[in-house]
Amino acid sequence: MVMVTENKFYMEKLLKEKLDKMIARCTQDKPKLDASIVCSGDEGTGKSTLIIGAAHYVATETGRTFNADNVFFSIRDLFEYAKKTEDQILVWDEAALGGMAAEHFNKDQIFLIKLLMTARKKRHFLFINIPKFWKLTEYIIVDRSLGLIQTYSKNEEENGYYIYFNKKAKEKLYYCIKQKKQRRYRKYKTFWGKFPDVLDKDYKGNILNKFSVADYEKKKDEAIAKIGQDDKGDGHLTRYHKAYIRHAYGYAMVAKHLKETQGISYNNLCKISGITSSNVKEALEFPQKHEDAFL
Repeated sequence: MVMVTENKFYMEKLLKEKLDKMIARCTQDKPKLDASIVCSGDEGTGKSTLIIGAAHYVATETGRTFNADNVFFSIRDLFEYAKKTEDQILVWDEAALGGMAAEHFNKDQIFLIKLLMTARKKRHFLFINIPKFWKLTEYIIVDRSLGLIQTYSKNEEENGYYIYFNKKAKEKLYYCIKQKKQRRYRKYKTFWGKFPDVLDKDYKGNILNKFSVADYEKKKDEAIAKIGQDDKGDGHLTRYHKAYIRHAYGYAMVAKHLKETQGISYNNLCKISGITSSNVKEALEFPQKHEDAFL
């Protein structure tokens, strides 16, 4: 492992080398090219932390700006922003809205494809954060992304571990999952790694002086509140929004039950699931705030 950035956090040497090649690609004078990488994995395995840390490294090496303003939960907002700018580090964090219906997600992919088809000369560095990478189209995951990072929890307890797949490896893995329904990560891996929790205030190399978790969570909460409004702007809940509300309330009730019967705090549950205590408390009020979602 090597120490990177002025914050001095550790990164696997092989991951650094991959990011450095992508940095060179989107900062060279000619030809003008972009770079994109996909991060996938179950909830709470450290996807967002890894991406934010990697994006911070890219910002340090390129002199570009990266903070919560560069993270987008709406692909449509990201698309509009990317069209008007150049030389940006951008994150699409679909993982935060992973409960959306497939139809809604497929509509969003159209904007992502349009972005990738028009972004080459913009020299953007794009990170895509998604729970299941095989939900992405062949064009996105096989043809356009340069690498894939699959996060996982060691012994289902310790987060921050990942498997990296280069361009050829991720292509083989993608078709193996799509055609054979087999997730053969070990067979196609390029290398293994571990990434520190750079958003943990107790970690010496944290980047909290560069990235505001509070701003990030605020943007995420706003995005969640807007689910479905792009399809129906009259103030009524769409079936996508209703489905998310019921899903979030169901998780909140499980969290409440575990707290009351097993003594597990919301903070400890957050470490396992990635859902904050404020999200749980808010979701417990959904039946009163969104009665029509439960009819």
